[in-house]
Amino acid sequence: MHDRFYYGFISGILAGIFPLIINLGSLLVNLTTLIWSDFMSVYIIGRTPEGMLETLFFIVVQFVFLGVVGILFNFLLPHILSERIALKGFVYGIVVWFVLFTMPTLLGIPKLEELPIKTAITHLFSAGAWGIALALILNKINDKVSKL
Repeated sequence: MHDRFYYGFISGILAGIFPLIINLGSLLVNLTTLIWSDFMSVYIIGRTPEGMLETLFFIVVQFVFLGVVGILFNFLLPHILSERIALKGFVYGIVVWFVLFTMPTLLGIPKLEELPIKTAITHLFSAGAWGIALALILNKINDKVSKL
């Protein structure tokens, strides 16, 4: 039996490895001022994480969030077909990025309202990579499940 919820969640989490690497690498070379887990922290507790324990907690929160967003994509798949799946994943990732980057302005979250362009571009790239990885992982899982 094909469990869209489960496979979408797992795929979203697995695809989350790519933006984590991109985000951490970008932070190391000063291409971003915040990583995705910082966003989760500001959304939830109003500030960036302090210390390793808080940072690790919000990285886990980030992965759970990406799993949930992966579920939504997997439920969309039957309606958008699986042709050019990488492009569809890329666009989905960009839409998620756009929504998450506009919410601070709409909600008046001061720490996230004005970010440098380098952070926006890095996160756009990360979101696109996540979307492509999500789509390809889901496609692989769906192919294997359909053969069972």
